[in-house]
Amino acid sequence: GSSTVTATLSLPRNLQGHALFRAFDEFFAENAEPPEQVHVDFSRVVFIKPPSVAFLSNLSHWLVNIGIEVKYVGMNLNVAAIRYLDDSGFFELHTGSRIWPDGECRPTTMPLKQLAKSNSHFWLDTSFIPWLSEKSGLSPVSLAEVKTCLQELVNNISDHTAYDEGCVFGQWYPNINEIVVSVADFGVGIPKNVARIADGLDDSEAIKKAAEDGFSSKSLPTNRGAGLYL
Repeated sequence: GSSTVTATLSLPRNLQGHALFRAFDEFFAENAEPPEQVHVDFSRVVFIKPPSVAFLSNLSHWLVNIGIEVKYVGMNLNVAAIRYLDDSGFFELHTGSRIWPDGECRPTTMPLKQLAKSNSHFWLDTSFIPWLSEKSGLSPVSLAEVKTCLQELVNNISDHTAYDEGCVFGQWYPNINEIVVSVADFGVGIPKNVARIADGLDDSEAIKKAAEDGFSSKSLPTNRGAGLYL
């Protein structure tokens, strides 16, 4: 019988920002033809931040969506970053069970959620806003604008991507009084969308432009065009 074509994606030690994107760029450059199976190797990982949890989860879903089997290898639960990823619900979401049987979502963490536009209103009302209200000490009513912001981001998932779902993840840092909410999807990216309306900007300029009051790419009739300014 024929053997399975397998490729290994070796994640960087510092699982965030440029190091993370570079690892994926190199992987896809080396694997122009999609393999049948991808081994995602965590053996080098020692540091991770919330945006990377959402990004990695979204990428895993995308690989599965295009017909690639994904396996996770090299997880060491003695490493704090791997414990954090397990507690976030990452492995439970993607493999059906946690690595650490006694693991559970931390009080400061909003569990990783694969979110589609169709179930987003219910999730925002029953999960996200209650969690954010509890951690921030603000009333649900006062968080109405934040809710609208997140709903717009979820709407963008279906308006700007081929997939009607993305990932949402939240982390509260009580010591510095900060809450980080990360949303990941597979859109073309803000700079490319902005370029259709205002060409000649580099990536950072395009993102600033997208956040201006009144600016919208309005790529679809269903896109309300509230924009990032909100």
